[in-house]
Amino acid sequence: GTWERTLVSSGSDYQYDTCCDDGDGNNDCWKPIHVEIKDPDGDLVQVESWWEDNGRLHKSWLRGKPRVFGGTFETTRYLEIDNPDVLICDSKFHPPPATTKGGKFRFGNIMWKFERCRDE
Repeated sequence: GTWERTLVSSGSDYQYDTCCDDGDGNNDCWKPIHVEIKDPDGDLVQVESWWEDNGRLHKSWLRGKPRVFGGTFETTRYLEIDNPDVLICDSKFHPPPATTKGGKFRFGNIMWKFERCRDE
């Protein structure tokens, strides 16, 4: 199936943007953004996201998914340096403490590669 989604995040740290300067030299564009979204299972979850490495890496944390009892998902997305038509999505699941109801969960990691199809 498909899941259409939009990534929402802070501004990039790639270039200083004076519109984000609060006048005291603080640049608030690069602070993480916190949003609530409904995931594909219909659960309302909290997502924190931001850019790193001069705007090359998009990082996010997903929290509050009831089915994993406090476990969190960490994701890093970036384009391959040698082939910018390939998007890498590296996702890690951090289980809740073993002392909680969700203690049966274990750490997990999966890396997806998505290649842009170009019409020829």
